[in-house]
Amino acid sequence: MDKVKVFFYGTLKRGGRWNSYYIQNNEGYLDDDSINGKMFVYDGKDDRFGYPIATEGQGTINGEVWNIKRGLFRSISEMEQGAGYHEVEIFTHKGVKVKVFLIDMAVERNELVYKDFTKQVDTF
Repeated sequence: MDKVKVFFYGTLKRGGRWNSYYIQNNEGYLDDDSINGKMFVYDGKDDRFGYPIATEGQGTINGEVWNIKRGLFRSISEMEQGAGYHEVEIFTHKGVKVKVFLIDMAVERNELVYKDFTKQVDTF
């Protein structure tokens, strides 16, 4: 079966609000891990729950490594890309090659949208 290793750092982690919607019974969870980057949390003004975004950069983002079916990965990818994230392939701090969805905050069209991401965090 064709699978994809992916790093989740926010709402798709175990216990996250989108985890049970996309992933049944935590199928595919491998390990806790971390990556280089910066993570910010939206304060929830337009979304009562708030949500994280991550960017490339210096710092550490804590999250989880998953090995999920390619079809599920495509569904998650469509959702993430529809929200403005882009797919990047990187190595975690434990040396696992994963795909992760990041935001490019330098993109001009995102400057106003993400101005409220002022609280930098390392976990969500």
